[in-house]
Amino acid sequence: MKKSKKRAAAAVIIVLLVTAAAAALLIARPRLAYMAAETISKISTQTKLKETECKTESVAVSELSERGIEIDDTLMLVNTDHMLPENYQPDLINYKDTDVIMERHTAQAYAELSEDIGEQFNEGLFVTSTYRTFEEQQQVLEEEGGDTAQQPGASEHETGLAADICFNGYAGMGVLDCKAGRYLNSNCQEHGFIIRYPLGKKNITGIEYEPWHIRYVGKPHAQIISGLDITLEEYINMLEVGKFYKYKDYILSHQQGDELMLPLNVKTISVSHDGCGGYIITAQK
Repeated sequence: MKKSKKRAAAAVIIVLLVTAAAAALLIARPRLAYMAAETISKISTQTKLKETECKTESVAVSELSERGIEIDDTLMLVNTDHMLPENYQPDLINYKDTDVIMERHTAQAYAELSEDIGEQFNEGLFVTSTYRTFEEQQQVLEEEGGDTAQQPGASEHETGLAADICFNGYAGMGVLDCKAGRYLNSNCQEHGFIIRYPLGKKNITGIEYEPWHIRYVGKPHAQIISGLDITLEEYINMLEVGKFYKYKDYILSHQQGDELMLPLNVKTISVSHDGCGGYIITAQK
């Protein structure tokens, strides 16, 4: 009986020691605590994206510009299965008065994200890499190797839609060791960005978790992707071609062909290439 009690007491002590060690490790490594908390949080988070019906009109893709509707690439999927065409020319501008080059929509959203970070933490948000030419991507591939760098034509950096970010003293995985970096990873979707290569999704993206690599997809898509804890690949595949979806005051549709069915009675409409031969329509009521 005494031996049994001793064994039980020893087991309790071991459990307490292991728990204490795990807690100490999480305290010492904020990124581990953050990753654990985010995993638990996303399991319980539910984003609602419902199919809906709406009145539409058929408009030829070639006539969209006449309607004042631009076609951009903000939702374009770029990876080894969906390569950029050789003659691809992104819509680029210089970010503010710097030599940092970004896609036009991305630059505006990045300015808002940077301002948010500054107001919240009095911390600067810095870019280590944004737009790369085909030749520059080839050089990165040669320097870093295929385990961490994409081949030319398969890198989002060639679109100007992606940015590798850092904070003063925190780069790479280290961005999760600072409050501003953790905030960015949890809230960048409010400014139209996603963590393009999220935790536990390498089997889908082919890329390990990169909390420093953000990708602009715009609103409300960033909130939906983040809220569902999915990748851009999964999101585009989830939106069935020809159907309409409702999210808050947005109407979304994934379509293909030379004629698009556009929702009526909405304030704004934008259209993006999906990188797979189709289009994603975003309308706001």
